[in-house]
Amino acid sequence: MVASPETVVSVDSLWKVYGDDPERALTDNHKNSSKSDLQNDFGLVLALKDVSLDIIRGETFVVMGLSGSGKSTLVRCLNGLIIPTSGEINILGNNLSEITDDELTQLRRNSIAMVFQHYALFPHLSVLENTAWGLEIQGIGRRARNQRAQEKLDLVGLQGWEDNYPVELSGGMLQRVGLARALTLEPEILLMDEPFSGLDPLIRREMQDELVSLKESLHSGQSQTTIVFITHDLDEALKIGDRIAIMNGGEVVQLDTPDQIVLNPANEYVANFTEGVQSQSVLTAGDMVLPSSATAGLGNSPEEVLRVALDNDCCSNVHITDDTQLFKGVITVANAIKALEAGASTVEEYVESPTTFNAGDTYDDVLPSVLAHPTCLPVVDDDGQLVGLIDSTSLAATWKPDRPRIPRELASIVSEGIEQVLGKRSAGKGS
Repeated sequence: MVASPETVVSVDSLWKVYGDDPERALTDNHKNSSKSDLQNDFGLVLALKDVSLDIIRGETFVVMGLSGSGKSTLVRCLNGLIIPTSGEINILGNNLSEITDDELTQLRRNSIAMVFQHYALFPHLSVLENTAWGLEIQGIGRRARNQRAQEKLDLVGLQGWEDNYPVELSGGMLQRVGLARALTLEPEILLMDEPFSGLDPLIRREMQDELVSLKESLHSGQSQTTIVFITHDLDEALKIGDRIAIMNGGEVVQLDTPDQIVLNPANEYVANFTEGVQSQSVLTAGDMVLPSSATAGLGNSPEEVLRVALDNDCCSNVHITDDTQLFKGVITVANAIKALEAGASTVEEYVESPTTFNAGDTYDDVLPSVLAHPTCLPVVDDDGQLVGLIDSTSLAATWKPDRPRIPRELASIVSEGIEQVLGKRSAGKGS
C-alpha cells in the first residue's frame, strides 16, 4: 500500500490586515471587500485574505504573484516573522499561535531554514564560516560543522572557495553560499523568498537549473526536504514547482500543478499571466499517456499474449509486468508468434527492452524518440510501474484519450493474421 502524502505545512483561513482595528476587515460586512475598498474606506492594508493551503513533505511548493500580492507576507507568516490577524498555521505538527517563543526559536533553528533575496552573509566571515554559522549557533563543534558545511559547498559547486570572503564572489556565487548555509542545517522545510530575483538573467537560469538538480539530493535516503519558493516570475515557477499557488490581492486565486495552471487557468487574471506560455513547456509524459490494458505477465503463454493483443485493437506491442506490476519490457506480436511456433510455455525469453520514459519527462525529452518510433512507447513512474503509453498522436492531441493506437486498416490486417495463427495452433492440438 502506498503511504498517504504527509502534510508538513497547513494554513487555514489566514488573514493579515495592517492598520487600526484590523479585525473590521474580517466582519461579515467587510470580509468580501476588495483590497482597494478597505484601504480607501478604513485605511486598512489587506496583505492576506482567507488563505488556506496544505504543503506535503518533499514537494517544491511555489507561491507566485506580483508585488503586493501577499506572497512574501505569507512566507514570513510561515516562520513566525509576521503574526497573522486571524487564522492558523501548523508547521510540522506545531500550531504557531500556541507555541512559546522559545519553541518557535527551536523550530527555526532545527527544522526550518530560509534563503533570502539579498544573501544576508557576514562580510567578515569566510565562505566556509558563513556556511557553518547556523551549526555554530546550534552548538555543533568546529570539526563537525565544518565537515557538513564543506559537503554542502561541494553540493552547490563551490569547492575551492571555502577560504574566500563574500566581497570576492559574484552574485550567483553569493546566492550559492546562502543556499549552502541553509542546506547545512539539513532542514525539513526550506523557505526561499525570491532568492534569484536580484541575479542577472543568465546566472538566474543557472541557479534555477541548480535547484532543480539539487532536488534529487535533497530527497535522498530518509531526508525529504520540503521547499517553499516565492517568486514573481511565472517561467521560474513553472520550471521549479511541483505545485503553484498564484496570489492576487492577498488571495490564492489558483493552486494547481504547472500544467494545469497553463492549460486550465482558473480565471482571467491567471489566463493573462499564462498567455504566451506554450503548453509543451509544461506537459510531461505523464500528462500525455494513453491508458494501456494491453499488458501481460512474464509467466503468460504465447497464446495468452496474442489474445491480449487481439482484445486491445491489435496493439503491436504487449507490455509485460512482473508479479509486483513493475514494467519488465515488451513483446511484439511477431515475437509472440515465434514463441508460439517454438512451443515456448512462457514469453519470458522473448521480452525486449524498449525506449522507456519516466512520467516526469518533459515534452521536449520525449519528442525525438516518439517521432522515431512508429509504435507506442511505455511510460513508467518513479517506482518503475507502468503508467501508460505514449505515441505521436498523444503529443499532438492529449485531449483525445480514446483515439486508436494504430490505424484501423492495419489493426484489421494484424487481427486476421493473429486469428489465423491461433486457429492453426488450435487445429494442431486437436489432431
